Amino acid sequence: TFESGTFKSDGNEYHLAELGCGFNTDTTISPIFGAMLISAIVNSGNIILPSIVEHVNGSDGQIIYKNKTTPYKEALQPQTAAIMMKLMERTITKGTAKKSFRGVKRDKVLSKILIGGKTGSLYNKGHTIKYDWFTGFGKEKTTDRKIVLSIVVGHGKYIGTRASAYAKMILKQYFKKTLDATAKL
Repeated sequence: TFESGTFKSDGNEYHLAELGCGFNTDTTISPIFGAMLISAIVNSGNIILPSIVEHVNGSDGQIIYKNKTTPYKEALQPQTAAIMMKLMERTITKGTAKKSFRGVKRDKVLSKILIGGKTGSLYNKGHTIKYDWFTGFGKEKTTDRKIVLSIVVGHGKYIGTRASAYAKMILKQYFKKTLDATAKL
């Protein structure tokens, strides 16, 4: 079964503040649910049902299956979604993902997309694994092509490649294919 996570509030204002900033042990979220939340931000407030397969090509290269975008619910007002997009873009340019996304403005692929995200980290209960996570989006500036992603990386004693660095690699590869196809036309 799919578990989206838990969010409990006792109504206490201090507890609500803890929930709002993420400094609590009550709230949990799955990577899929994180991606669904981000889908609302890049789709003017509408949550889109997640999919794993975008399309399938036959042996002749023709598309034999293409996923249909399926709206689920309106979670935010369009104005709120636009503000959230801007805030998430700041995470990439000035915030916690700045180091991982260094050089984006000079990159021939990544400079053509808007990138936004949210980062975080947490330990497992035994404090033996530190989880580093990134959930965010990439959206071409000139088209409506976009992708939402959610990445969780478990680190042992030493922190290796961060989730935001993997996000940068995935976004570059995903949009490189589109830009290469457009350049061939």
